Amino acid sequence: MPVEPRDTYVDEVLTNMLDGFRPKGFIADQIFPVVPVGKQSGGFPKWDRAEWFRKPGQTVRAPGTEPRKVDFHVGTATYFAVNYALGSEWTREEIVNTMMRSTYRQAKSEIVRTGLLLDYESRVSALATATANVGTYSTPASHWGDPDNSTPLYDLENAIQAVKDATGYRPNKAVIGGRVMSKLRVNAQLRDLLYPHGGGLVTEQQLAQILQLEKVLVGDAMYNDTQDDVAASASWAPVEFWGANVLLYYAPNRPVIFEPSFGYSFRWQPEGERAFAVNVHPYDTKRRAQEFDQMYYQDENLVNASLAYLVQSCFG
Repeated sequence: MPVEPRDTYVDEVLTNMLDGFRPKGFIADQIFPVVPVGKQSGGFPKWDRAEWFRKPGQTVRAPGTEPRKVDFHVGTATYFAVNYALGSEWTREEIVNTMMRSTYRQAKSEIVRTGLLLDYESRVSALATATANVGTYSTPASHWGDPDNSTPLYDLENAIQAVKDATGYRPNKAVIGGRVMSKLRVNAQLRDLLYPHGGGLVTEQQLAQILQLEKVLVGDAMYNDTQDDVAASASWAPVEFWGANVLLYYAPNRPVIFEPSFGYSFRWQPEGERAFAVNVHPYDTKRRAQEFDQMYYQDENLVNASLAYLVQSCFG
């Protein structure tokens, strides 16, 4: 389909600069592998996991006979890539003033990109930490806020085993809230295992190694819950997206059609569009300003809830 004519253009310098810009603590784009799709909406296959693990009753073939045949069933789920976008503007003063030009253009572009990432993190964290969206969830009997008497290693190993028992797949990744990780760093059970002679704090890399996980992601991102049309208070208290939770789940590092996943992000890029590009619109001579925006099309979709276990309220 031909690209619609338009007067906007992509600011490649700003776009390339922002592609390397990553606010601290954002992990949403690392949780559900991104699947490029050719249409805004469509379907994708969902395999019957139990059939893949079914042991054949007979594999021996008598001479001159046909082999025993096996088959499997495929279901279909759907996605719809929603358009997420934010914009702002540069005033004439910001555009023509040499001292302000690069600083203000970059700063406002980063604010817009950060806003999109905050919304992205909010959607994924809400999706992944809802008890209805995971196979199993629990609350530790001994809260991890007690560094000397809590047993997070046992809690996490039990959660991993529960997923494996239910699905045949061992979780390969974990998402840990920032404050939860701060408790794990000083936990006596973990430190005694890693540092039997004393000293040292637990890192996410060490935790991944102990639990035999490919990756441990720490969700440190925070947000201001003041509505964007209300003046923010100078004494606002930041809120964590991931809270006092740990999510253990299985997902491939890249989309694989014959491998299960807790979820996928279906991203559509229409012809002539580029996700998160800085689209600059014509200068408005009446308002003496130039608008710009950034956008992307995406649908974060839970594919298999049973591949995830949520350990919630890890400390009081």
